[in-house]
Amino acid sequence: MTSYRVIYAFEGRDEGELTVNENDIIEAHESPEDGWVNATNLSNGSTGFVPENYLEILEPAVPNQGPPPPPPPPPAMPCSPIEHLSVNQQPPQYAPQHEIHSNSGSGNSDFNRNVDQNSSYQDSIPVGADCSSYQNKNLDVNRLDRRASSSYSSGTLRTIGDAYKIDPIKNIVGSTMMGKFKSSGVENFMVGLATGKNMQSGIMYDKMETRVVGDPENCRWEVEDDEIWKVQVIRTLKDDKHNVLFELKADPCLPQRFGMPSEHSIKRKLTDCHWLDKRLRVKYPFIYIPPVSKDDVKGIQLNHWFDYICQHPVIRNSHYMKLFMSITDKQRFREAKRNTEAGKNQDKNLKEEMLLQIKVSTESKINEDLTSVMADIKKSTEDRQLSYAQTTNQFGEFVKNSAACAHNQNMMLHSFQKRMNEFSQEQQKIQVMGSDSMAEAARSTVNDLSKIMENNDEKMTNSSQFTNKHITYSQCTSGSDSTAGWNDEGGYMMDQMIKRYTAINSKKTEQKLNRESFANAKERTKNLIAIHEAEHHHQLKMNNKVIKESMFEYLRLHTRYLETELETYKKMMATFENIQIPESE
Repeated sequence: MTSYRVIYAFEGRDEGELTVNENDIIEAHESPEDGWVNATNLSNGSTGFVPENYLEILEPAVPNQGPPPPPPPPPAMPCSPIEHLSVNQQPPQYAPQHEIHSNSGSGNSDFNRNVDQNSSYQDSIPVGADCSSYQNKNLDVNRLDRRASSSYSSGTLRTIGDAYKIDPIKNIVGSTMMGKFKSSGVENFMVGLATGKNMQSGIMYDKMETRVVGDPENCRWEVEDDEIWKVQVIRTLKDDKHNVLFELKADPCLPQRFGMPSEHSIKRKLTDCHWLDKRLRVKYPFIYIPPVSKDDVKGIQLNHWFDYICQHPVIRNSHYMKLFMSITDKQRFREAKRNTEAGKNQDKNLKEEMLLQIKVSTESKINEDLTSVMADIKKSTEDRQLSYAQTTNQFGEFVKNSAACAHNQNMMLHSFQKRMNEFSQEQQKIQVMGSDSMAEAARSTVNDLSKIMENNDEKMTNSSQFTNKHITYSQCTSGSDSTAGWNDEGGYMMDQMIKRYTAINSKKTEQKLNRESFANAKERTKNLIAIHEAEHHHQLKMNNKVIKESMFEYLRLHTRYLETELETYKKMMATFENIQIPESE
């Protein structure tokens, strides 16, 4: 494990953050991710996350170093609690590696970077330029020409940006503040901090072109050369150490570009599925991915999770899905996982850099007043959430009440069965005037009542499991912070976008933002609205599909139980109809 010395005191304010003092020694558990280090403070044994730029790797002390510079701001922590960021945030204080030159006359700032003369950024595009003709001599030009740009038919987008001038919009919205909106990469993209600097990583990991197509009312995701397939849990196994393994197979088969045989299958532990879940969330925080089960030993919930994520065209075409489904050797799979997270080949094309590569068609963009459109989208998102939540909650209550009715019926049937058993014995003793035939009918009724109670037991079992299998898997029913559904996330994101765009618009009105910067910000906002709506429409489709399949499956099972119960009652009716009672004494 790597040891660090704390060079700036840090007070943990959110859950999972570690409070440290200057000169504390900590040990990291894993490689830093997204600017945070998961570590243990050796002075008190406490564990949590610390900003990487507050630390230095522990080495022999060098004399006469002098006091350290002021602490830099911490990076945005992934999955931190929601914080509503101020739209009037003052320009953040940066670490010493950036020289900040303020231009008080224009309200803009130029940020000069110490860029190596051999850096690949020397061929970057000026602010507002069309990136379609951009070629960087240090990258794969053929791939970059296709992937670096977002195909806009009107307007311009700051795709790569000037290496010596960062878009001053970032000073308006507080782009270094922590919060879910920041950690998703949406804010960085909105304020122009997506630079395309990790394009080489994108060429390695993101080989499929992702687009948003269709008019604003029906815009949707579209992926180049998409093939529809899903993952199925075939069976559960145990390895030599008695760990549960899941044998997985693609249905109908893996895409041809994966280069795997049609009968290909793999064996994965639940922790491997957690790794896939984590990497997909880090890669695509602007796409809703439901949580994978933490303790599923039968594979029921896991099967539903795979079924859900494989219906998303971006996710099923992700390089992580290819790694997960293609590699059978355990050691090679372990190395492949490690390489994506650390080392020179790690995937750095994440969040805002990934948003930069999504091509939004001209027809998908809103050309009306963006503030009012975003407000309408936010309201419609909240209204749809309420509609789905009320429907699914009432359906859940219906299922629970059905199980309760079956339980109450069994209590009544058990009492009736006990009486019929006693009545059979009593009639058997009489043996005249049809009593013997009545005793036989009563014994047959006891057996038939047992079948009805068994049928009700099965109904109760399926009803109690139905919520876990079906209806709660609809993302519109999620309500807690840990399992918030897309409607919660989507409404929050749109609310934050409204605040940022309102602040940007105000600066433009106050003539503190030049026309070029505002035009770029507006174009990026149009893209984000289209991307938001494409994801929202996908989730609407998924919610409708879940409700359709849930209703059909429940009614199918309920109909089967009713048919079994009806046939049993018909049999009981025929039994009593055939009782022979003498007409005369």
